[in-house]
Amino acid sequence: MQDLNASGYTAAQVQDRLVQPAVQERWIFDRLDAVGGYLSDLTPYVDERAVPEVAFDTTAAVKRTLRLLLMGNAAFNPLKEMIRPHYQLRMADGGWADWSLGTFVLASMEKEIGLRGSLRTISAVDVSQLLVDSGFLNSHAVAAGTPYGIALGQIVAGCNLLNAFQIQALIPDPGKALPAALNWAAGDSRLRAVNDLLTAVDFRTAWMDEQFLRSSPNQDFQPAAPPPASFTFDTVSSNTGRALVHFPFIEVTDPQAANNQVLVLGEDPRIATPVSAFYENISDTSPVSRPNWHAKLWVERDSSIADSGAAAARAATIARSSSRDYLRLRINTVPWAFSQDHDLYELIFSTADEGLSRELYIETGWRHYCKAGSATQHEWQRLVAA
Repeated sequence: MQDLNASGYTAAQVQDRLVQPAVQERWIFDRLDAVGGYLSDLTPYVDERAVPEVAFDTTAAVKRTLRLLLMGNAAFNPLKEMIRPHYQLRMADGGWADWSLGTFVLASMEKEIGLRGSLRTISAVDVSQLLVDSGFLNSHAVAAGTPYGIALGQIVAGCNLLNAFQIQALIPDPGKALPAALNWAAGDSRLRAVNDLLTAVDFRTAWMDEQFLRSSPNQDFQPAAPPPASFTFDTVSSNTGRALVHFPFIEVTDPQAANNQVLVLGEDPRIATPVSAFYENISDTSPVSRPNWHAKLWVERDSSIADSGAAAARAATIARSSSRDYLRLRINTVPWAFSQDHDLYELIFSTADEGLSRELYIETGWRHYCKAGSATQHEWQRLVAA
């Protein structure tokens, strides 16, 4: 989650302003050149008849997207230039707190040509798309024994040699080396190669924040000892919390999305001893554990798995994520420009039928509507034992 502290204001000051009855918000759209340098303000040319949207989907390869309607007379070269939206909040002292929402390149454009002017519907994706577009010109191999951190850096650097915009990676070193060589064919996506390396050591697939390409190890989210929540939406003991979220919520129960047995197979013929791992959810407190439900198996085959430890970690990660898919929540909040990738939120509420509920949720997606008074939509998974 982005820090609520911004532009010299504290998180408490920001939260207080978000729930004011006459809150002032605005969205600024920067026009950037090919290297990310500021050119001009596109905001006056954004037509709000179609509310601009910034969305994030943890399951997508390129996770962050932008959609907006741009007037035809805007000075914007869609093939050479980029867009960077900002969310700004008017503070009590009259200043504006500011949060960037990403940097975007064109995915597609539809132009409506009228007698009095044209309108361009811009669909854009974050700059990790450059890693998709800049495929390998020749087959690419990483030798056995190469540290994963070095291999990742080489792949991103190869993309940067081909493009004006320079992607900066901020990914912790896994501290491991490849047990066997990995190869990708000519034309394969560099983002695919990056993610092959990351998933082999049980890291999350890569994603762009407002500035950096990021990843981190998959966390063992367990209710018995969860990490601290990124933020708590408390609608019971806090008037602020009641104002931040909008009722009703939509809870989706989907047992067919859950698997309580996971078998991971490395299947790399270059490794003498086959790599495999099995994980079974037998938790007494998990509604979709094998004892509480019935056996449901998922088999994952991946030749990039580094070793038996990585295979075991992957199996556990898949099982735990799968168990969370059983209970999902769709919830709307006030404009919330602060979510990132897999944020952990706490929600406290009390209703006539549900009683008091205090649960942790992992965010798997969000959609931010760039217009004052519009809600932000969130997709959450409830944290359950597995």
